[in-house]
Amino acid sequence: MTTTINGKATDLITFSRGSLATVTDSNGLIKWAPHNLLLASEQFDNTNWTKSSATVAANTEEAPNGTDTADTITASGANGTALQSYTALAVPYTFGVWLKRKTGTGTIEIAADNGTYTAVTITSDWALYTVTQTPAAGSKSAGIRIVTSADEVYAWGAHLYRSDLGGMQANASAYPYYNPSTPKNLLGYSEAFDSAFWTKASGVSVVANADAAPNGSPTADQVTFASGGASEFLRQPISMVVNTTYTFSVYARLVSGSATFTVDYGNIGTSSTLTPTSVWQRFSYTFTFTGSNNWIDIQVSAGCTIAFWGAQLSDSASLDPYVPNFGAAPSAAAYHGPRLDYDGDTLAARGLLVEEARTNAVIHSSDFASWSGSTATVNANAVVAPDGTQTADEVVRVSSVSDNKHINCTFTGDGSKPVSIYVKYNTASTFTVLLFDLTVIASRADVTFTFTAGVPTATSTLAGSVESIQAVGNGWYRIKLVASGVVAANTNRVYVYPAVAGSSDGEKTTFWGAQAEVQTATFSTSYIATSGAQITRNADVASVGTSQFPYSASEGTLVVAWMAGRTSGPAPALVLDDTDSTQYSNVVFMNQGNSAGAGSGWRAIGNVSGISQFDFDVASPALAVGSTYKLALALKQNDFAAVLNGGTVQTDPTGSVPQGIDLLRIGGHRDGTNINGWIRQITYLPRRLTNAELQARTA
Repeated sequence: MTTTINGKATDLITFSRGSLATVTDSNGLIKWAPHNLLLASEQFDNTNWTKSSATVAANTEEAPNGTDTADTITASGANGTALQSYTALAVPYTFGVWLKRKTGTGTIEIAADNGTYTAVTITSDWALYTVTQTPAAGSKSAGIRIVTSADEVYAWGAHLYRSDLGGMQANASAYPYYNPSTPKNLLGYSEAFDSAFWTKASGVSVVANADAAPNGSPTADQVTFASGGASEFLRQPISMVVNTTYTFSVYARLVSGSATFTVDYGNIGTSSTLTPTSVWQRFSYTFTFTGSNNWIDIQVSAGCTIAFWGAQLSDSASLDPYVPNFGAAPSAAAYHGPRLDYDGDTLAARGLLVEEARTNAVIHSSDFASWSGSTATVNANAVVAPDGTQTADEVVRVSSVSDNKHINCTFTGDGSKPVSIYVKYNTASTFTVLLFDLTVIASRADVTFTFTAGVPTATSTLAGSVESIQAVGNGWYRIKLVASGVVAANTNRVYVYPAVAGSSDGEKTTFWGAQAEVQTATFSTSYIATSGAQITRNADVASVGTSQFPYSASEGTLVVAWMAGRTSGPAPALVLDDTDSTQYSNVVFMNQGNSAGAGSGWRAIGNVSGISQFDFDVASPALAVGSTYKLALALKQNDFAAVLNGGTVQTDPTGSVPQGIDLLRIGGHRDGTNINGWIRQITYLPRRLTNAELQARTA
């Protein structure tokens, strides 16, 4: 069995968020996290792409990544198009696509906004072509136009991303600004044939996790067919596109009996005979779907038991690497990827940022000319901002310490509200930031800051509190405040006073990136850019199936290194979960939060069938934002242990290891709680480390 797997988070972990989010990249600039706003980025035959005077033949050519997934687009008339619509803001977008010419010599054009096309010169070799455009806000389309009728091009890998905020953080792939949104595996529960998503005809039964899988994990299922034949099948319904080529694959091993199997796709066609042996093999079948019955069947020739693992259906004419799905079959969706975050000041890597959902109530986060208040003036786009673009505004005092710019905010409930803004010294020695409730004056944050050698410090706090003042590089600081008890009304305002006591008329302070978070909380989260409306950043969700690393159901050790983003819990760092059970039934938590479910301590707990097996209150250090903590948890029957930062090892000599674990959740739980910090490193070993080893690993 494999005992060690090393890799980048993006290689092994599944991410989702469903919205844009910002990240500080390795050069210290705020950028968009990796994303692709287009759906079905490698499936131009998909209905997400609207074809006008054009047809698409899927999977007709080898793509730049070596798979047979490139499509042929043919102009059936002049100006044939393949376009995908999206809702644009009045900000720059970049559209890109790999193209190479198949036939013809006419002009080929691309657009991020189909109101304006840009001609590109394509050849018989693959190349990536991009265009950046700023559309008017509203419904727009991005894609390809073939000017001359009957001309043909090969196309692959379309992407559309926001290119304001200094652009998008590069990912670690060979195509750093391309993030595919075509699922690599169209089947759900690809390793759980006992799931209800797999239909079992009468005479077919499944024993889950009854065999060692090809990757060494105990996750292969044994499927017994009573007598065989077409009436006994193992089936997953799956929507397919007519005239599209697909490849189905599955790992199989004959356990007992003597039988072959075939793959049937919707009663349209059947694969050639596939003959399993006692040794694991990966079987595949490539076909073109031409019917209307959408399913994949496995049928056997006679009564037998076969172990199956790793089923895959890919929109490809080639057998591609296996990609697991631990939930339902994926549907078309934009891609929103992980945030590998850095310190903007020191450029040190902080790790994988995992945060809860938040909404910015400031509808013009960096356009202070759109804020109200005529007593202060704004020099727009005068200074290079923390994202590296010249979009920061100078706010200028005209005649009084009361000169300000302000903007109304709408909140959704009473309670503490976090406020944050980026600031840089200009000419004013002091400035004030205020979140003000016009109906309950005491419920506010009102803090005056003084610059000393360009560094702001709080010098007068009339209400609320200062959460932190963070250097973010190039002379910029992010100031975080907390207003307590702001009410749910449209009478809340964020004010900036650019030059107060100690300053003079004409002096100014540079501002960028204002944020007042709608949700009740005592801490701010990462920057949420807005441009005319409130914007919500959804929660980060990260997980990896236990079959993707050498997980052991009998014993093992987890170690997590985590950087604090706040000073209190509850906040799950790692959760081992049985997704077939209720959320607290068969589960292991490594959690920031004491036995009361809050506070600054660490807790490690485990349940079997809802009954507690161990419950460690590991330690209660005074957590500091930006500090790293290491927690280890050892699991073995009647032999559990936990330790934080190389301290005293706590042990529990009774209890059972939770069973049925199939997913490791990272920085969050399915109940919606998130760590709101950075996961720096995860280590798993399929053995119970000694207490001395636990201390050494966490010291």
